[in-house]
Amino acid sequence: TTTTTTPRRRSVAVRASKGNAVSSGYAAALVDACKSGGVLEQVHADMETLDAYVKANAAVAGFLANPTMAVEKKKDILAKL
Repeated sequence: TTTTTTPRRRSVAVRASKGNAVSSGYAAALVDACKSGGVLEQVHADMETLDAYVKANAAVAGFLANPTMAVEKKKDILAKL
């Protein structure tokens, strides 16, 4: 008999709103893309940092959620964090 074992994958928690299939789908796609690119750990660390900024300062969350703010401006600010 031949036994096949599946390699263990490192699990990364994806925090998406419960019951929100859209955000869960985007989160899963992000994880897959990061795994493929070999940058999962770095992106995970970046997301943890962003999470900490948002929790520490509600204005950061408001700024990022503001639809009238240009995407380039948001990118510039995030790059400086």
